[in-house]
Amino acid sequence: MTRHIDPIAAHACPGERKLDPRWGLRGCGKHESEGLELGFNLHRYPSFPSSHSSGKQHASRCIEAAGGDPSHIRLFNFVKWRDSAGRTHLSSLTFSDHLLPFVETIARTCPTLVIIDPLLTILGSRINASNDQQIRETFRHLTNLARSTNCTFLIVRHLNKGSSGNPLYQGGGSIGIIGTVRTGLLVTQHPADEKQRLLVAIKNNSSEKASNLTYQVIANERGIPSIQWLGANNYPVAPLLRPVSSLSFERQDILKVLQAANRPLSPKELAAQTGQDHTLLRQLLRRMLNAGDIISPAYGLYTTPHHLSPEK
Repeated sequence: MTRHIDPIAAHACPGERKLDPRWGLRGCGKHESEGLELGFNLHRYPSFPSSHSSGKQHASRCIEAAGGDPSHIRLFNFVKWRDSAGRTHLSSLTFSDHLLPFVETIARTCPTLVIIDPLLTILGSRINASNDQQIRETFRHLTNLARSTNCTFLIVRHLNKGSSGNPLYQGGGSIGIIGTVRTGLLVTQHPADEKQRLLVAIKNNSSEKASNLTYQVIANERGIPSIQWLGANNYPVAPLLRPVSSLSFERQDILKVLQAANRPLSPKELAAQTGQDHTLLRQLLRRMLNAGDIISPAYGLYTTPHHLSPEK
């Protein structure tokens, strides 16, 4: 997703819904709903700060390039409010301060999809992303809102700097984030092509596990980026999450030779092409096999996972 798009986007549909009193949100944040107005819509709000104009134009072009209609997209990125003297102010939208007007706006406008990007920015200063209780309480409101309005929330967050091979622990913030959602998707670098990315399903409570998808970002004749889908694959996730820098030079040399080869190789062939000691290389191959860095399609032969995971 492009970083030029404002924090929260909603795809609006006709209709209006009332706020469910059972949500218990009255009084959330430092402002009451009276005197508040959420700023949205790509075209109707010329009073957007000028620094956002280029981002809005870029977002419109990207939406059109993907076959979408920008007139159906609303951007929620600030709250307009009046002080006791009647002066108007703009504040960046955060759940810490504006959860109630946010919920009321979603219930009123009835969007089909709301994108929160990135999550940690929208939470605000008083909701700790690493505090499991605060995260689950915030997500409980979003869950009730989604259920009441039949709306889908797509939440974007960055990966952390940890080295865990479990993808559920790779996202920034509390484990409650991935624990609360129904579906989790991970974007990571393609192991054999630096221009391509993999979209990996790491959690799915709605159906059986789906295959990973390969894609790349390309530009059209006007230079507007869009996504080109390249098919499915079945790469194992754990090796994809390990930084290359965490691998020894010997392991990196082995992987480079295997990736360049058009068939599985034996330890003898690998020793000859990498210049490593044959006995030490065999021991290293066993460790790499156990770690999931390589696979053995036949006894005494080794290759990388993507060689046996052709994209369909």
